Amino acid sequence: MYRIVTLTEEYIESLVELEKLCFDEPWTKGMFMGDLSSEYTCYFAAIDNDNKVVGYAGMWVSVDEGQITNVA
Repeated sequence: MYRIVTLTEEYIESLVELEKLCFDEPWTKGMFMGDLSSEYTCYFAAIDNDNKVVGYAGMWVSVDEGQITNVA
């Protein structure tokens, strides 16, 4: 079973590991931390029973539209 949660710093290490598995040029921990600190970002993660990120989606939000940053 998976839970969908708002992505927080608690999941960053797991997120970075997933990112490395999915992309040739993965985002770094610092890049995610910077993005999460912005009031204009929105990230959700699928979390497994071991509290690991198994999928995520993020976007930058501006007024009434959003730009998808990444999906894994």
